[in-house]
Formats: sequence, C-alpha cells, structure tokens
Amino acid sequence: MARRLLLLFLLATGFQVPALAQTARSAVSVEVQGLAPQLVDFAGSPQNFQSLVNGLAGGVPVTLVTLAPDGSTQTTTFTPNGTLNPAQVAQTLEAARQALISRGIAAPTAQQIGATLGGGALPIFAGNVQVTGLVPVTAAPVSTSTAATQPLAAVPSAGLPANASASTGASTSTMVPATTSAPPPRFTSDTPTLHSTSETPTPSIGAPFNPAAPNGLPSPAAQIQQRR
Repeated sequence: MARRLLLLFLLATGFQVPALAQTARSAVSVEVQGLAPQLVDFAGSPQNFQSLVNGLAGGVPVTLVTLAPDGSTQTTTFTPNGTLNPAQVAQTLEAARQALISRGIAAPTAQQIGATLGGGALPIFAGNVQVTGLVPVTAAPVSTSTAATQPLAAVPSAGLPANASASTGASTSTMVPATTSAPPPRFTSDTPTLHSTSETPTPSIGAPFNPAAPNGLPSPAAQIQQRR
C-alpha cells in the first residue's frame, strides 16, 4: 500500500515538474524583457529571444534561427557553461547588442549573435574576424544553412501572347508588311502614250493651206501648178 502511494506521488510530481520549469522560464523571459525590451528585436524573433534567455539562465543549449531574404534558413546552436540571473542575462545580451552595433550590425543574424556570445568567427562586411565570447560555453557555436525548399519560379507576364518574350514583354513574331499593287489606269492620261493634237505632223512652210486637202497639204494639181 505504501509503495503504491509513493508511486502515485512520484507520478504526480513528475508531471508537475515540466510545467513548473516552463512557468519559471516564462517568468525569467518576462523579467528580462521588462528590463531591456529592445532585446526581442535584437534576437530576431520571440522564439530566439526565449531560447537565449533559457540558455543563459539555465545553462541549456541555445538554438537561433534566421530566415534569409532568399528563403534559406540559418541555424546556430551553442551551450552556455553556467547560469545567470535575469539581470545578468539582460546585461549580457545588451553587451552583445552594443558590440555588434559598434561593428555596423544593427540587425544581426543567428551566426553573428552566436559568435558574439560564444566566440569564434564573426562574419562582418569585410569578412570573418575571430572574437572572444561574452560567456563561457561548453559547446562552441555551430552554424548551418539550409537552402530554400521552394525556389522562386519565373512567372510569365500576364496578358502576353504565347510567342511573346516574358523578359522584354515584346512579341517574337515578325510583322510582314502587306504588299499593295498599283490600280489599273482609268484615264487616257494614265497610259504611257500621249494622245494630243501636238503629235500631228506640222505642215510644210510656204505651202498654202488647203482645207480640202488631207492633213492640210496642197492637192496634186496645185503642186504641179506651183512647179511651173
């Protein structure tokens, strides 16, 4: 009977321990955030902030995740050696924030926060520099990157025909000008040959004009008389 009661007591206590630990961690996070609210933005996300507070306060592994603009994910892990109270956690994280700001980094990545706190290679604009961490660690910071699971695909431009180029928005089809033929001549003036009175032969000079003679030339009788 006593063993049975003891087993029931241990089971009930075992179920309560994680809940109590979670409540304690939440209380520490609330206190640190109240002391330095800017640290939530510094961490990059509420999840990163919670992991930093839990790791520094309880000496447990810290996991930081940063989502890059191209969709890739950067993950950094390290394990602090020792525990800090809420005020010390706030001071340590603020010191890391100021150290990165002095290097021109206002929105650090997971790797940059991990290197500043745990030491190692700190990536900056000019390259990587070796830095000494602000807290002792049992496991040095390790960073990994994961490529985007769904890379962005090229989206065709809306409203373009099937043979249009999506990059330039111009159609690849070639415009062929329509051939036109000249209309047939409708008047005598449109033909190459001119027909006018100026084309008739000119009468000989000195010969009298005889209306009865064809083409205005003298008759044969008149020509014989003139010869005499």
